[in-house]
Amino acid sequence: MEWRDGENTFTATKLTATVFVTRGVGAMSGDVMERFIAMLDREVASGARAMLFFHDWERIDSYDPSMRQKLTEWRRRAPPGATKAIHVLVRSKIIAMGVSASALLLRWVGLEIESYASRDAFERALRSAVEASR
Repeated sequence: MEWRDGENTFTATKLTATVFVTRGVGAMSGDVMERFIAMLDREVASGARAMLFFHDWERIDSYDPSMRQKLTEWRRRAPPGATKAIHVLVRSKIIAMGVSASALLLRWVGLEIESYASRDAFERALRSAVEASR
């Protein structure tokens, strides 16, 4: 899945049957989250469970708050076991605050978000997840 609005971009890539990576640059707005959620719904409908998400959001500077709300709500209503783990690399304080807010809500459904400020640590966790899923 790829979304572009001028200089702003968002991609979602399936690396293995259960490991997904998203990468964003700039400001997230418009229909980007609806498109990502539609992709997730297709994965769940096809039987995907225990999905691991690695959100490389280090280069996202801002977002429409409804983006976070839509993704958090999808995770809350998704079938039990659909998401195994969520890892997020952030630089922006605004994005970090949004991730923290989502983490509080998702704890109620048993999901934890692992946040990273270090690209090296994030990449190590991603490589480990890919190796373990093969």
